[in-house]
Amino acid sequence: MKGRKSKSWAMAYCGMAAALSVAMMLMGAVFPIAMFIAPAVASFLIATVCVECGRTMALTAYGAVSLLSLLFVPDKEVALVFVFLLGYYPLVKPKLERIRPKLLRGTCKLLLCNGAVLAMYGLVLLLAALNFGFVKLDDVKEVGIYLTGIFPLLFVPAAAGVMELWAEMGNMLLPIIIAIIPVTVLVMVSAGRTTQAMTGRKKKEANHAE
Repeated sequence: MKGRKSKSWAMAYCGMAAALSVAMMLMGAVFPIAMFIAPAVASFLIATVCVECGRTMALTAYGAVSLLSLLFVPDKEVALVFVFLLGYYPLVKPKLERIRPKLLRGTCKLLLCNGAVLAMYGLVLLLAALNFGFVKLDDVKEVGIYLTGIFPLLFVPAAAGVMELWAEMGNMLLPIIIAIIPVTVLVMVSAGRTTQAMTGRKKKEANHAE
């Protein structure tokens, strides 16, 4: 019973950390100064999930935040910084620290960071190529449809875990509700403010252009 209760608590903590991370990413799209601060804070939240709930839960949170950020955060550069640079590092750092000798460990870290930067800018170049017509939409349409099709499957493990632990979560229902409500409001307010800021910015650019 104790293990199941701790498991339900870990699921609730993971969900709240992921929601707060997405809210931070949305705020990073509003304030230019937070372009690197927001992904760093989101990465810290993922690190707390790793410490409190384990690596598996942290990987789940990282995957969820990455997908939601790429889909819904208006400033894709903020999302890419989290996905390719900052979000995963707290999860792989313990593995890297076990590498001996130090020279090999430093080389692995350097290769990882540079590979992530190349992947991030490669994706940016792909988007630019799509925008300017160098790459046709039909060339990536099949992969895009496939990824969109499997997206709902990512929620199946979480839903199955909630169903399995529903009886145990009933004992913690009130604290979970109290925790979920402010996080939900925070995400909604962040998304609304982000949309308003982006819309206002576009209107100002249109007025200046006229």
